[in-house]
Amino acid sequence: MPDEPNAPTPHTYTLEGLKPKHRKFVECWLESMNDAEAARDAGYADHREGYRLRRREDISAVISQLLSQHVMGPGEALVRLGRIAKADMTNFLVVSPTARTYWVPALEHDGVIELAKSRGLHPTDLDVYDLDGHFGADNVARTSDGTSFIRVQDVISEVDIDWKRVKYLKQLGLIKKIKKSKDGTVEFELHDTVRALELVGKHHKLFTDKVDLGGDGGSLRVEIVRRVVGPSEDDA
Repeated sequence: MPDEPNAPTPHTYTLEGLKPKHRKFVECWLESMNDAEAARDAGYADHREGYRLRRREDISAVISQLLSQHVMGPGEALVRLGRIAKADMTNFLVVSPTARTYWVPALEHDGVIELAKSRGLHPTDLDVYDLDGHFGADNVARTSDGTSFIRVQDVISEVDIDWKRVKYLKQLGLIKKIKKSKDGTVEFELHDTVRALELVGKHHKLFTDKVDLGGDGGSLRVEIVRRVVGPSEDDA
């Protein structure tokens, strides 16, 4: 019996193997996922070319390959949820025992502005005696050029963010929102750990409305059914 001919080996397409303009179309399509828009961004005069290009065997195969690289499998999804569920603020924060004193320029200090207003003056009209008398000499400082500063707070210990440690622990991805204020302070919010725990718990079937009652005849399963009913006809 003669040997059957070998099946043809399917062609393997790669992004690097595409023509430069086709490669540009693929890159643009991955950003917009729109045929017409990708064609325009790739430099085609007629945006309708996108429809034709998207259906070329080589371009379609490369796009499918690249999309599959970004699809998250169930295992990866659980790992990511687990990391969020285990997130701990202590990994982000460090307490500095160094005492610090903060000073604000007198002209920007709310108390100075209110003091001047109560006296019908402009803050620049207040002299050193006014400031010392109102805030106390220990709470007023002056630079060599005569600029006055007011002590606003003494901090015995300060909480700071240990970004190097966070990066080392690879936990930057746990941050949901971050905001930097004008004074340099940083506020950040982690993803919802409770919600992540709920999703992981549901996957492991930790939460159930089924109760097992032991009996002489073995285990008896009772399923609780929640039902919402309207008023009865007698109540109407």
